[in-house]
Amino acid sequence: FFRYERRGGYTQVVKAGTAGLRYLRFSMLAAEKGGNCKALSEDAETGLVILSGRCDVELADTVWTDLGEREDVFSGRATAVYIPPKVEYEVRARENLEVAICEASAGEVRSEPKLIQPRDVQTRSVGIGNWKREIHDIIVDNVPAQRLLVGETFNPPGSWSSYPPHKHDQDIPGRESKLEEIYFYKIQPEDGFGIQRIYDRRDTDKLYLLRNNTGLLFTRGYHPLVIAPGYRLYYLWMLAGNNRAIQVSIDPEYQWILDAIPDKGKRRPR
Repeated sequence: FFRYERRGGYTQVVKAGTAGLRYLRFSMLAAEKGGNCKALSEDAETGLVILSGRCDVELADTVWTDLGEREDVFSGRATAVYIPPKVEYEVRARENLEVAICEASAGEVRSEPKLIQPRDVQTRSVGIGNWKREIHDIIVDNVPAQRLLVGETFNPPGSWSSYPPHKHDQDIPGRESKLEEIYFYKIQPEDGFGIQRIYDRRDTDKLYLLRNNTGLLFTRGYHPLVIAPGYRLYYLWMLAGNNRAIQVSIDPEYQWILDAIPDKGKRRPR
C-alpha cells in the first residue's frame, strides 16, 4: 500500500523490486506551466499517461505537441505515449500537469514509440448492477509491447470493481496468466474512501482503506474493491508478466455470480 504526496517535479512512487515486484515500477510527474522532465527509459518500456493538463513530449527524432484533453481523470479519455527501452524523452508542461509514469522491465526493444490519443482508447462496460464499471484500455493489444499493459477503470458511486473476485498469479495455459499489478486511485470528491480486499485462501487476507492518491501493488491473490456511496472512483492499472495476456481465474466461491450474466463469455475484467 502506498500514498502519493503531490509535489513539484518527478516522484518515484514504487521502486523496482518493491514487495516482490519483478517488472513493474511507478512514478508521477507534477509540473507547472513551463516545467519539464528529462529521462531515459533504460531497461524498461514506459507508458506516460496524462492524468490532467497539457504537455509536449519529445523523443530523439519525434515531437508530439499539445497533448492532453482532460481537466482531471473523470473528464474524458486519456492521452498516452508508449516508449520502448533505451529511449531518451522529455516532457514539457504547457499548463499545470500531472502524468503517471508506468514502467515494466523489458529485455528487448520490440516496437517503436507510439502516441495513443483519446480516440484510440477502447472503452467497454463490465458487470451489471452495483458491480458495473467502465474500463478504458490504453496500452493493450494496440501496442506490441513486451510486458506492459495499462488502462483505467471508472466506478460509479457505491459500486464494486475486480468483481467477482479474480486473480492472475499463475501461468495456466489458456486459463490464467501470471501478472503482477499496481493500482493507483483517485476519488471524486477527494474526501471519499473505498475498501480493497487482497486474499489468496492460504495465508493472506487483508483490507486496505483507499483514499485519493493512494495505491496498491500485488503479485498474487484475489483483489475486489468497492467505493463508498456518493463518491466516484478512478484507478489506473498497470500489469506486467512474461505472458502478456489478461487471463484471470475467478474465485470458485463466486463463480455463480458470473454464470448468471448472459454475455459472460465476452467479459474481460479489470
